[in-house]
Amino acid sequence: MKKIIFKMLVSILLLLVIMPVTAQTVEKEKSIEISRRAKRGYLEVFEYDEDTKTYFLMFVIGENAKAITYEIYRFSYDFDLLEQFTEKEAFEKFKGKYKELKNKRKPNRDDVVKDYYLAKGNLMMKLILERTREITKWNWVFGTYRTKTETLEKVKPKNADGDNLTYFSHYYDAENGDIIVLVAPRTSEAGKQYSLMRFDQNLDFVKKTDITFEYSMTPIYTYGMSNNTFVGRFTASAAKRGKTLNDKDISSEGTNTATGVIKSNGAFFIFAPAAFGGSAKKYNNPDKNAYEIVYSDAAMNVSRVPFKSPNPYWRVDDVARSEDGKEWYFYGVSAEGKDKYYNQMTNPAMKFNAVQLMKYTIGQKNIEFINSTNLDEMSTKLVVPPSQKKKPEYEGKKFATRGYLTTNGEFFIYGQNIKIKDVKNVGKVTYYLDAIGFYYNDQGKLKAQYGIDALEDGKESKMLGAEQAILTYGEKLYWIITEVDDIEDGIPLAYPRIGTIDRKTANLSNFKILGLVDKRTHYLDINNPMIPLETDKLTFFGSTKNGKYLYFGRVKFD
Repeated sequence: MKKIIFKMLVSILLLLVIMPVTAQTVEKEKSIEISRRAKRGYLEVFEYDEDTKTYFLMFVIGENAKAITYEIYRFSYDFDLLEQFTEKEAFEKFKGKYKELKNKRKPNRDDVVKDYYLAKGNLMMKLILERTREITKWNWVFGTYRTKTETLEKVKPKNADGDNLTYFSHYYDAENGDIIVLVAPRTSEAGKQYSLMRFDQNLDFVKKTDITFEYSMTPIYTYGMSNNTFVGRFTASAAKRGKTLNDKDISSEGTNTATGVIKSNGAFFIFAPAAFGGSAKKYNNPDKNAYEIVYSDAAMNVSRVPFKSPNPYWRVDDVARSEDGKEWYFYGVSAEGKDKYYNQMTNPAMKFNAVQLMKYTIGQKNIEFINSTNLDEMSTKLVVPPSQKKKPEYEGKKFATRGYLTTNGEFFIYGQNIKIKDVKNVGKVTYYLDAIGFYYNDQGKLKAQYGIDALEDGKESKMLGAEQAILTYGEKLYWIITEVDDIEDGIPLAYPRIGTIDRKTANLSNFKILGLVDKRTHYLDINNPMIPLETDKLTFFGSTKNGKYLYFGRVKFD
């Protein structure tokens, strides 16, 4: 249960509203006691009416197959209670009764059956297409859905010559759901020949586009593009109010929440030179840095741009895009000073000594830039909050990316250092440490590295990590970091703290902690942690650990 609920928290701040931000002022924080019935129930609706400047909350305090009972609260702009009442209605009657309920309907408690399909490789990486059925049923005892899956069909496609195919990666077409797979014939001359193959929802072959190279290459990264935006807790509360979302792209974008299918409008593939022995050695490229990015549009029309990687080994970890979807940033660690081919360096636990950032604009014949920054240079540009004694920095090991910001050509990536340990009777466990940020200018040069010491040092905090977000306006960036204090009934108890970065000087302020009111500690709501108000304000929302008191905190950026 803890893992299930934490998945909701994982996307708490990855994508957030872009809004004017300078220096923050906490205008008002308030702790409000609710009834015992509301405390024992759960929050179904949390809305802010921009016209009346009021907050509308509906707690479910009773529910069965025929009717539902709500306790309804309405608060003023300054969080004063305006009204509180209880109402019980049959499902078919209450729809549309309130403005906030006009799009509500009877919850679907019927079984949901969905068929979907996927591509994968077996132990020998031979391509397999698989059709799967997912059956979701409502469990009235636990008050949640339970899902089971079963395999309906397996297909092992071959090429026109009857050769088996090696699987590398795949994505789904956003328009018709076709699956596009990157493959190579198992008789291929040491990585010189690849193909994109399209299959429809009946697993029938539709189309093929070949990608051939003069020398041996290996695909090191695939990214399926999407016009959809991954919606997390903070983003959901912004999106349903018509607010503009941050422009970060992540691998789960466009995902069908029921099936996990990533639907895309094209894809990027990055290839690196590879080395093979024996008779294939003659195909080894003498230039170990001769990479190539391949862009395939929605119709599988391919454009290719060769480029020189500063280092032969570049592990592309993440990608982000500009708001218009034309400019793309590829980011990841590299091994500076190592004169080996990409496929000769496969130790995932190795320590890297540099980070590379590349910018590519769709339709251009060249990449805009690709730069490498080593750890020594990063260390000279380390910035910490003025009152912070510790100076954590990136050490070239594992790093958990929490999000990105691309604004006016600049690029900001933020996350946490991580450490993986072997725990007896458990296996490998990931521990999240200090928050780290990297700030690049519009030419891809590092302006600053930021190291933020974690306030919470307990087991729960280290295992769950600190979710983060960056807001921007003018010459300021606004950094929100959450800290997990504890876990209650499987729900992470997290509170926010906020700091400001000056874009001209790259200086960082101290962080302000929110949620401590009337000697009570309040934590962010798992589903509705914030609401954007005017263009210069945010309201954080949550409750105490026991749910007895609600929390509202309004922040103004001035």
